Amino acid sequence: VAWFSIEVKGRAAHAGTEPEKGRNAINALIKILPSVQVLQDLEKGTTINIGTIEGGVVTNMVAPSAAASVDMRFEVPAEWDRVKTWLDSISGEKDGIRVAWSGGVKYVPMERTPGVVKLYEVVKRAGEALGVSLRENSSGGGADSGFTAALGVPTICAVGPYGGNMHSPEEFLY
Repeated sequence: VAWFSIEVKGRAAHAGTEPEKGRNAINALIKILPSVQVLQDLEKGTTINIGTIEGGVVTNMVAPSAAASVDMRFEVPAEWDRVKTWLDSISGEKDGIRVAWSGGVKYVPMERTPGVVKLYEVVKRAGEALGVSLRENSSGGGADSGFTAALGVPTICAVGPYGGNMHSPEEFLY
């Protein structure tokens, strides 16, 4: 999981009397956002979600600032490098508009290694001995287990309660 923000700074001006003196940060951000969504690559397990957008001060002012926050999920570490390179490429100042980004990786991906498979088989057999049927699964969630797995320690995650419809009014847990 990576979380990052794209922040745009422009120049305030009165929208009715001197709009030409302003640099609208919202307009600049709107031009950037379609390219953010194109970074998604479902075949590689990379999802992109623009979660929030904010900007402007009042209706009659050319917006001096705007920002968007983005949630990225990725299975392959090189995907973060690809997105970070793109973020670096859009950063800077041009025509009175300054674009910057902040944020980074919050959770590293938990890759399925031979050690993980072997540990899962042990846990699955233990579950069967207790009358509990376990199934292997993958999700776009983020967890601390990715950090131990990245160190080469066979790790499994999310053995416990399960549910669905996460982050919706219909969320449930068994």
